[in-house]
Amino acid sequence: MILMDKFNFNLKNKLDLAIAISGGILVMTGAFLRFFKYLFTPLALEKATLVLIPETVVFTLLLAIKIWRR
Repeated sequence: MILMDKFNFNLKNKLDLAIAISGGILVMTGAFLRFFKYLFTPLALEKATLVLIPETVVFTLLLAIKIWRR
């Protein structure tokens, strides 16, 4: 609850919308890979998880910008 008190997310703001979209992509990609892990070979699954690395960096940078602007 303390985190929500510090951050006011307004989806009309472009930065907040970018954070929401980036977080959504990160969560949905992780959930997709977790749910369908038995349909892929281990090598294909390993390559698919490489998508999560830059997405995590983008999400972290956007959140850092939000905190820094505050």
